[in-house]
Amino acid sequence: MPRREAANKSKLYKHKGNFTWQGIKTELYKPKGGDWADIVRRVIVGNRGESARFPLQIF
Repeated sequence: MPRREAANKSKLYKHKGNFTWQGIKTELYKPKGGDWADIVRRVIVGNRGESARFPLQIF
């Protein structure tokens, strides 16, 4: 029997300004030190069980 794909899920995240969204965690891009020290990332799609086949990140 073929594997059944999960149904698409939709989720809206309220933009709070300053490149942040309600419910989206701000993470360090890489460990501290070096050229990446002040870079953060916010994964919008792809880490919370969404059906997308890719992560959407804002740097």
